[in-house]
Amino acid sequence: MDPYSVLGVSRNASQEEVKKAYKKLAMKHHPDRGGDEAKFKEISDAYERIINPQANNNFEYTPGGFEFRRGGSVDDIFSDFFDFHNGRAQRRSATVQVSIWITLEDVAQGGDRQISLQSNSGVQAVNITIPRGVLDNTQVRYPDIGPNGQDVIIVFRIRPHKQFQRIKSVDLQTEVDVDFWTLILGGMVNVKTLLGKNMGLRIPANTKPGTKMKMTGQGIQNTRQTGDLYVKINAKLPENITEEIITVLTKHRGQ
Repeated sequence: MDPYSVLGVSRNASQEEVKKAYKKLAMKHHPDRGGDEAKFKEISDAYERIINPQANNNFEYTPGGFEFRRGGSVDDIFSDFFDFHNGRAQRRSATVQVSIWITLEDVAQGGDRQISLQSNSGVQAVNITIPRGVLDNTQVRYPDIGPNGQDVIIVFRIRPHKQFQRIKSVDLQTEVDVDFWTLILGGMVNVKTLLGKNMGLRIPANTKPGTKMKMTGQGIQNTRQTGDLYVKINAKLPENITEEIITVLTKHRGQ
């Protein structure tokens, strides 16, 4: 990739010209304005390659990385991203990279989190925003929040969940035990979603164990889509079966 061609500037362009071109294109293609995320990443990567060619560019550009505030304008995003002084944008190149572990509930909710950074002057508490729907091992840059105004790159690691599994990026899967009679006759069972909401799931008559049923819109939501929750049906045998029932079932099996 030729970063100069991506930004539409000449190789002799000044840093100010490069930054103006980047800001114009990034505002046009930013996902929060309905732009294409892949194009936005390409533009951001091209800018980094030109302005800071020695820096490690292996990180994700997401709305959360710019600390985008609800209700703010697109200009607010770039005010956060750049440190403006006397009309000139100055990007700090030094970075701090740390990994943090979050839960699948954190992924679904997003939101603010305070973390601690170690520096020569001691421990510093900083606030970050977890992007809703973030994927495991994603790197997000938070400008100017580290010690001495450094950028902080957070690597998000997601802990395995005991009950829910993430499939694809926004869909979830869980399992529910359904008693023998409900599988045969049909009925309603309770399913608890990732965020603790109790919902009813209708089980059709003659449902086979291992069947997967979809609960639309009960997966993970990110900035572009909402996933579904897939429920795998397990058979739960009744604890007490009367002799009368055993006799009827035996007779039926012999027919």
